[in-house]
Amino acid sequence: MLLSKVLKKKRQERGETQQQVADMLHISRQSISNWENNKSYPDVPTLIELSQYFDFSLDVLKGDDDLMKKIKKDYEFIHKEKENKKYQLYLMVILLLMFIPILFIPLFGKHVMVVKYIGIFVVLMSICLLYFSLKLVQTYYKDVADKNGPLFIPKAFGIGITINPFNFWGKVIWLSLIAFLVVLVIKMILTPI
Repeated sequence: MLLSKVLKKKRQERGETQQQVADMLHISRQSISNWENNKSYPDVPTLIELSQYFDFSLDVLKGDDDLMKKIKKDYEFIHKEKENKKYQLYLMVILLLMFIPILFIPLFGKHVMVVKYIGIFVVLMSICLLYFSLKLVQTYYKDVADKNGPLFIPKAFGIGITINPFNFWGKVIWLSLIAFLVVLVIKMILTPI
């Protein structure tokens, strides 16, 4: 059954106006009108609130294909945002771990071994930073993953462009940067003082 029909029927059974329902649920009357006229759909939390308020099961709406698509899209968006937040947290922690040892270089400037190990640690953190940056860009753009897409794409946040991780040459560039840093770490470790 269509959500629009369920909402209108339940509201009329209760003898309430759209404004009364809107006031109870802290939403606009126009939203209720749009939902009842099948012009738009509520987000998932509001849909749950509506089902509780009007006392109907969400199973009734399984036949409403457009609503099911909207719910699926909302769920995917929420999942994507959680994943993005996770990678953003990793990036912040890695940046912090990178810069704290750099602050100690002036204290140990005369101890070449300590400075070498700090350098190795910073480059290792750079590898992690690059890897999680790649993962973050991939989660932002997974909806438009196209091997034939442009090499440069707008940044997901902020100003500028970034390298497309789904483009063949974009992958080559990302992996080359990581490989370069790995070789640099190996060289730093093997180089005697």
